Amino acid sequence: MKQKDNHDCTYDTNSGGLDIHQKQITACAMVEQADGSIQTEHRQFGTFKRNRRALAEWAKSIAPDEVVMESTGIYWKSPYAALEHVGIYAKVVNARHVKNVPAAQSVNRWRHPARRSGQ
Repeated sequence: MKQKDNHDCTYDTNSGGLDIHQKQITACAMVEQADGSIQTEHRQFGTFKRNRRALAEWAKSIAPDEVVMESTGIYWKSPYAALEHVGIYAKVVNARHVKNVPAAQSVNRWRHPARRSGQ
């Protein structure tokens, strides 16, 4: 289900954001509960194969409508493959490009994975 926030952004209520680095993956998910409230969950994973598998299984358990991965280098490839293996097809974005989006400047993306309307 799509929601609108006070920054005029829409976001998927069951969505996830991943910040990919060489030695760490920071993950955040927003999940709509049965009562309509939104629960935000934060996790950190290493980048070894067992950690990427754990990330993929965690993401699969949330059943996200959308997952966005932020990475500036090639570090996104292995986590992407792990997610793809469990049936999740993430969107990979360049961190430098996302930081220029007005909503990203005013909203902490990993506490609130937002997306501009119409994008």
